[in-house]
Amino acid sequence: MNYQKVICSFYASSRYGSEYRSGLEFIKFAAANGFDLAIVADLEENSSISDIQLLASGIRVVQIPSPIKRQQTLYRYTDLWAQCIWHLRVAKWINHHTCFLQCLWIQNGAAPWLPLAMYFEKSNILIWGPVGGGETASAAMMKVLSWKDQLRERLRSNFENIMLRRKLKAILSNRASRTIVIARTKEAQRQLSIGLGQEVPIVPEILDPLAALNIQRTTSESPKLVWVGQNIPRKNLSLALQIFDYLRYSAFPEATLDVFGCDDPYPNPIIGVTFHGWVSSVPWENFRNDGVLLLTSFREGLPSAVLEAARTGLLCITADVGAISGLGIPTIHILPKEEYPNYSNSTLHSIQLRIQLHLEQTEISFSAVSNRQKLTNYLCAVRAIE
Repeated sequence: MNYQKVICSFYASSRYGSEYRSGLEFIKFAAANGFDLAIVADLEENSSISDIQLLASGIRVVQIPSPIKRQQTLYRYTDLWAQCIWHLRVAKWINHHTCFLQCLWIQNGAAPWLPLAMYFEKSNILIWGPVGGGETASAAMMKVLSWKDQLRERLRSNFENIMLRRKLKAILSNRASRTIVIARTKEAQRQLSIGLGQEVPIVPEILDPLAALNIQRTTSESPKLVWVGQNIPRKNLSLALQIFDYLRYSAFPEATLDVFGCDDPYPNPIIGVTFHGWVSSVPWENFRNDGVLLLTSFREGLPSAVLEAARTGLLCITADVGAISGLGIPTIHILPKEEYPNYSNSTLHSIQLRIQLHLEQTEISFSAVSNRQKLTNYLCAVRAIE
């Protein structure tokens, strides 16, 4: 078939969050704006071809094999090489099955280190993004990491910067197609705007992160804190435990902390802390009246845990990472970026006061948050869609 507008998404699922949800949302957006083909990987967690075509009406879906299909394996060994190989296979498939395209969109998985140049001669217009590998650990954070983790962070940062510079040079010298770039986070926007010499918009990986909310709730005397993630350096579980310790001894002696996603790494139990290990989902409804999510990562995009917690009415105390601050809802309390991870006593006290205010509220409400119109306006302005 002679396809004209194609979107490529390694991840795409209606059943999972984060990058999976992102891929499906952008495919649905593309379908609504005249794209006629979506190319996805054959991951076990991806939705089926028929399900995607049902949800994204009017678009045909093709699966290209990934060398790794299980998400647990991708998380364990990184999806870098799997996606690189997958993109090479996608480019080969496009060569064999399509003529010169009107528009080609390389959507999720658009990290700076993934291949891009082989797509330049495939289309009049190339959309790249949302792009962003995330923030680098700050100097203060590096001091508390082990030497192995410091080395890993430096290698990661250097690799990302080198690959990003190469991508930007290739984009600026590309004469075969016009490249439109979208940033995923504030840090990515800064890097891309400087490198391209023009303002690049931020459109997080989730197009419609939050619907309007109005929840009636009962007051509480003490918070139930929640932390979600793997026990890896960038998630910074130890910082969450430090904040919990401060809150428990300064204002909330009956406070608890539920940790989802990892087993207890400590030899002795910690009073008030329960480790639930790996779970398929967090029982957010159990925390509707007194729950407070702690997000202590130094690198994120737009975490599904924050969206799920906010959607249930929880207060979210979070580091200033990714695109979280762009949500702009009253139940998100952003901590100062310049202090991370050594928050001052005044910042810790502000957390205490914000939690006290939240526990006293009988109603939680905010308007819907959507990036859809922003993306539509931008793509129309650069004549990528009509």
